[in-house]
Amino acid sequence: MTDLSAVFDLIYDIVPADVADDVNMTDALHFALTERLITADDVACVSHFFDARRLPCPMPLLKAKVTLRDVGAGRGLYLLATDKNSQTDLVAYCQKNGLTVKTWAYGQTDTIFHFLIRAC
Repeated sequence: MTDLSAVFDLIYDIVPADVADDVNMTDALHFALTERLITADDVACVSHFFDARRLPCPMPLLKAKVTLRDVGAGRGLYLLATDKNSQTDLVAYCQKNGLTVKTWAYGQTDTIFHFLIRAC
């Protein structure tokens, strides 16, 4: 298993600090890791990030599609969204296109949907 401090360092190199603070990134990742929704290796593959919060449906899906064009094989996209339909849309898209997706919801005041999408 990958060292968690190294994993968090990787994420904070990709995710802008103001976004990470705003969405309690550390808490959200700890939650997902503790609940075994994701693994440290899932997080370690992330090479791209997109903040789709406050974008209405279908924009999170469209932004994911565009960003995934730049994601290499075996690498991943970390996407945040607040639109509740994004879970259904993104999971269906990933299944249809042979992508691995792990998703969870987290938020103390507003629910934020987290997606780790991996290009296989």
